[in-house]
Amino acid sequence: MHKWIVLSAILAVVLIGVPSGVGQCYGLPSPDNNEVRIFAQATCAAVVNNPPSTTVFTLDQPRTITKMGTYHWNSGQGQTPGTIGLMGPNWKIYGPWQAYGEPGMGGVPDAYWIVTIPEGLYLPAGSYTVLDSDPATWSYNSESGNSGIVTIVGY
Repeated sequence: MHKWIVLSAILAVVLIGVPSGVGQCYGLPSPDNNEVRIFAQATCAAVVNNPPSTTVFTLDQPRTITKMGTYHWNSGQGQTPGTIGLMGPNWKIYGPWQAYGEPGMGGVPDAYWIVTIPEGLYLPAGSYTVLDSDPATWSYNSESGNSGIVTIVGY
């Protein structure tokens, strides 16, 4: 009997699906041909605003960034897109660039802020802090390490 209960539970999880932070719920922007996600905060859970932790990613080798996106669910209201930039080693600032908006979960307008850098931005290896012009509406949760949800795409 116990065996059937366990098997039924496993089958229910497989059929229903359970969101997790294992990379299945990526946000925009998506990679195009020859691009890859260089860094992504994959989160499927509910989010809140104003991340208490700095959003930092580290490149172990030089990369060219072509797109960046942050998420502004803002309690289901979205937010007019602002700017996204980076601060690199030695406090060097890259950008900021004006973002455009894309709908988020449930069609929330301008929940995704996306920056496209057509010429690409070459970044040497090192740690980079993401700079979002409206941290009060930037989304985060425990899956994102309490830092702002972001996706970085490039080569």
